[in-house]
Amino acid sequence: MSVYELGLIAQVCINVLMGLSVYTVLATGQLNLGSAGFMAVGAYTSALASIHGVSIAIAMVLGVVAASVAGLLLGLPALRVRGIYLAMATFAFGVVVQSLCLVLPWTGQARGLIGIPQVIPGVLYGFTAVAVLVLLAVTLSKFWLRVRSIHDDEFAASMAGLNTTTVKVGMFTLGGALAGLAGGLYSHWFVYIEPGAFSFNVSIFAVLYVIFGGRRSMWGAVIGATVLTLLPEFTRGLDEWRPAFVGAVLLVILVVRPSGILGERSVLPKFTRTKKEVAA
Repeated sequence: MSVYELGLIAQVCINVLMGLSVYTVLATGQLNLGSAGFMAVGAYTSALASIHGVSIAIAMVLGVVAASVAGLLLGLPALRVRGIYLAMATFAFGVVVQSLCLVLPWTGQARGLIGIPQVIPGVLYGFTAVAVLVLLAVTLSKFWLRVRSIHDDEFAASMAGLNTTTVKVGMFTLGGALAGLAGGLYSHWFVYIEPGAFSFNVSIFAVLYVIFGGRRSMWGAVIGATVLTLLPEFTRGLDEWRPAFVGAVLLVILVVRPSGILGERSVLPKFTRTKKEVAA
């Protein structure tokens, strides 16, 4: 397999994790526009740790922990607001993190960080597979019924005795962990990071992965991230028309199938039945 193909698969893995990061928060009905900020926290933490002698695996775990803590700290105050106000709060978080990366001396500022140890493809694929399996286990658990109930009707869920704030903060923390892992893998694959790699566009594309693939299932984020990462590569022959073609595909999908490729289909039919039974 060529270096180009390995890099393409690595980028798919990173983008899948970013899509899943947005999906976990969106599953409770909240929109996170600051996933690039969590990615940056994970990337810089992992990169700095490995540069100072920590093994890559442990460094990435540290990055995940740091991003999780950031998700927890952001989720606690940010979830006092809802809807577009929460989206703007997460957007502001992403801007603040990127700005800090530009001014703090130990981040390399605008020059970025170099000399980051590179991860081998097997480790990158392994971390991604473990993350996907962990999230799959979460979506197969009874806890996920609480998450979906908040998405469907938060007021009814709270009236039923569910601590909705705890669940939403928990999903914010999980989303931060996934984005932090994506950041750690990014830094150790490309062995160079700079603040521009964690711009608002990264957060927007992460949201697009979920909307494009289907927001009712975690596989929607996986499919959306895979297609939207590979599509520009497979249409290189279109040259300058490539961005217009990719944009047109996005537009057609969103118009023809607003709920994404997977639509409203759930990969957990037995849980759907259980919810109906509970509602009855």
